[in-house]
Amino acid sequence: IAAGPKPDCLFLDFVGGAARWVVLYRGASAWDNLAAGTSGHFLKTQGAGADPVWAALGGLTLLTSGTVTSAATLDIVLTSYTAYRGILVVLSEFLPATDGVRLVMRVSTDGGSNYDASASDYHYHATVVSGAGGTAYASTASAAATFIALGNLMGNAADEGYDGCIWLLGQTSTALKPRVFFHGVSMDTGGSSHSEVGAGSRLTAQDTDAIRFLYTSGDIASGKYAVYGIS
Repeated sequence: IAAGPKPDCLFLDFVGGAARWVVLYRGASAWDNLAAGTSGHFLKTQGAGADPVWAALGGLTLLTSGTVTSAATLDIVLTSYTAYRGILVVLSEFLPATDGVRLVMRVSTDGGSNYDASASDYHYHATVVSGAGGTAYASTASAAATFIALGNLMGNAADEGYDGCIWLLGQTSTALKPRVFFHGVSMDTGGSSHSEVGAGSRLTAQDTDAIRFLYTSGDIASGKYAVYGIS
C-alpha cells in the first residue's frame, strides 16, 4: 500500500478542514466544523437543538499574576475580564515600606486613569481577631471613607505585612454598587497576628473596571499577587 493520506482522510480534510483539533459535527442542516478552541477549554454540548461550543471550566480562571516592588500602588485593570461574574485577588507576602500602616483599596470606572478617593465614596466594616494576649474581638466601621480598609495596622519587617484574599463582585453592573469581601491576616509591629474578615462597597452603582491597592502611608515594599476570574 502506497504511503500518504488515505482517501477517507482526504475527504475529512475537505469537509472539516486540515487544521489540528478541528471537530467535525452535524449542524442543523449540514455537516460543519468547529475550529480549535482556547487552551484549557472543553467541548460543551448544548443539547439536540444547538451546536457544540468550546467553553471555559467553571470555578476560577487565573487571569494574571506577578510581583510588585517599591511601588506606591498596585493597579489592576479589569477591562479584559468582563465575562466573569466576579474577581478574586490573592495577595501574599505584601509588605509595607513604612511601619504601622493599613492596607486599603480603591476602584475606578475609567480603566485606571482615575480612582475614586473622595471623603464619602466608600463604606466598610470588619471583625478583627487578635492573637496578642489571647483572643479579642472588635468591630470597626466607616460610612464616610476614601477607601476600603482591608487590614489592621501592620509592620514592615520581613515576617510581617499582609496575606489575604479579596473578592470583587457585581463589578460590571451599572445597576449595582460593587461589593468587596475580604479575609486576610496581618502581622503588626510587635509581631502579633490579626485576622480580618470584612466587607465594603463603593457607594455609587457603577461599572468598575480597575482596582488599586495601596498603604495609607509609604510605598508597597514588596509583594506577590494573583488575579482570578470567577465563572
